[in-house]
Amino acid sequence: MLKDSECKSLDLSSFQSLETLYLRGERITIQPSAFHGLTQLEELQLEGCECQGLDLSSCQNLKSIDLRGERFTLKPSAFHGLTQLEELQLEG
Repeated sequence: MLKDSECKSLDLSSFQSLETLYLRGERITIQPSAFHGLTQLEELQLEGCECQGLDLSSCQNLKSIDLRGERFTLKPSAFHGLTQLEELQLEG
């Protein structure tokens, strides 16, 4: 869990074995392609982070997505191909 830390241009695409990720904080800026290649990711929670053009379509094992806050936008195809998705929460 990364909470209330300052991160600019966060890119997690090299952590291909990551299964669970919680990011919380207004000082966290995520690159739109930060999750590209995270094929093992099953649970994602973002709260208060900034990301313009978020794309999660390559995270094909995602089962739970929880996005909270007003500082992100999604690509139109952000959820395309997420056939394992069981829970989706969008708030903000």
